[in-house]
Amino acid sequence: MTSTPNALGKTSNALIDARDIKRSINLVVKNWYWFVLFIAMGVSAGLVFLYNATKFYGANSTILLKSKESMLDMSTEAKNSAFENKPDISNEILILSSRKLTNDAIEKLEVDVSY
Repeated sequence: MTSTPNALGKTSNALIDARDIKRSINLVVKNWYWFVLFIAMGVSAGLVFLYNATKFYGANSTILLKSKESMLDMSTEAKNSAFENKPDISNEILILSSRKLTNDAIEKLEVDVSY
């Protein structure tokens, strides 16, 4: 470590001189647009990556709900009123989307375990 004279002519044993800090700050201030440009590019690249990344934990499912009576077994009178079975299907949809059924499945599968 060498000693360098400061502005008052006294020697300083500091590792970093005040003039070095001022030069570094001036360099950053003069080239501020490069910092902004690279930060914007980094954020943009991160957003593009997250947008295109594969969702590892995503899940989709489809459930086929059959009515109690087959459409082929219906009489001609029932064929005219084929849409009367909608309440039966809507009830099944409500049961499948209920909170109790979801909570029971989570408890049974022990998904809420953490280590």
